[in-house]
Amino acid sequence: MPEPQVLDRPALPETTPHLDRVVAIARRRMRLNRALALGAPTLIGAGIGLIVWMVLGRLVLLPDAELAIWVAAGVAVVAALGVGMLTRIPARWAAWAADRWLSSRDRYATAVELLEQSRTAEVVLGPVAVAQVVDAEDAARGVKDLPDRPMVPSRRYATGAALLLVAAALGVLPNPQDDVRARRAAEEALVAEEAERLRETAEELREPGDPHREELAQQLEALAEELDGADIEAALDALAAERAELQQQLEDDLASQRTALNGLARELARQPLSSGDTVRSQLENLAAEAGSGQLSAEDAEALAQRLQELAEALQAGQPDLADDLREAAESLSSGDNAGAAAALGAASGSVGEALQHLDAQGATAAAEGATADAQQRLRQGQQNLDAQAQGQGQGQGQGQGQGQGQGQGQGQGQGQGQGQGQGQGQGQGQGQGQGQGQ
Repeated sequence: MPEPQVLDRPALPETTPHLDRVVAIARRRMRLNRALALGAPTLIGAGIGLIVWMVLGRLVLLPDAELAIWVAAGVAVVAALGVGMLTRIPARWAAWAADRWLSSRDRYATAVELLEQSRTAEVVLGPVAVAQVVDAEDAARGVKDLPDRPMVPSRRYATGAALLLVAAALGVLPNPQDDVRARRAAEEALVAEEAERLRETAEELREPGDPHREELAQQLEALAEELDGADIEAALDALAAERAELQQQLEDDLASQRTALNGLARELARQPLSSGDTVRSQLENLAAEAGSGQLSAEDAEALAQRLQELAEALQAGQPDLADDLREAAESLSSGDNAGAAAALGAASGSVGEALQHLDAQGATAAAEGATADAQQRLRQGQQNLDAQAQGQGQGQGQGQGQGQGQGQGQGQGQGQGQGQGQGQGQGQGQGQGQGQGQ
């Protein structure tokens, strides 16, 4: 009896390069299709968004961010394409798609599922399953590409491209808000310039050890910070408020106070009371002479008369100093040299206080003047901008009127000339015809 023949069973291949290639080709095609499918609606959305932005930008004043909006739209489209291209696609899905495109009746999907089971779950495939895998590998040997082209939603991409063209056209057309934006930029530039000038004035006023000047400098710097980014109207309001506050700190008789001290300095320079280059040094040296008893009776009487005259001259502008000088004069007249020395020392102190007060008032006046100058320059700049805007509007209106007038004049002249020529031609033709007939 013959022995039964044993059929050779196919062995499960260790690798399936051809099947893997088909799966890779299908995966790339699926990613491309997904990217194209996501890119189309994103492109349409970007076009609609750009159009909405352009239209709104012509109705209301929006930030000057057209370039950023275009860049954002481009980034959105690229991101959508990238998401589609980078999305993970399992091998089983790619095999199903390959079966659909190649009409292979689930051959590749079945083989991929069997291989996944054998590799992940350590399932031993039977002879039928092994044969299916081998058959799929052999069938994939001749597959180099997919027969169908990528699925491109042409209509959607055409719609998106049309929307982008409309948005680009809107971006090229004149925008009335550009004039508003330019006016605002010009106003901000003027205000920024005045803010910088206020900072410079603050640095000039600041003096180490002087709390009043330091306070003024801080006020001007705070005002400059308030002006940063403000329009002209808001800047004018802020300057007016600060100026009013500074004016309240200024005294009405500041000029008379300064005039009195300057007059005293000129008088003592012409006819000194004692040795010394300044008013205070002369008063202090004279106090020392009076306190040491170096003055004779005649000198004391003459000096008392002189001090009384100076006190009367200073009464309106420097009443405290005048009182000190009058007290010194009375002490000298009565022979009280010690009292005269004390009064002269107090007069020297009054001169110092008056000088400090005038310096503080001068610093306040300088700060007030800086705010007043800034107000004046901003108002002038505002008037210049208004004049420029009116000039541009009148120029455009005149240009349009001249164009319409010339067009109407030329049209009327041409029509009249043609009518006259036709009438003359008809009259001449009729006359010639009648003459020849007669």
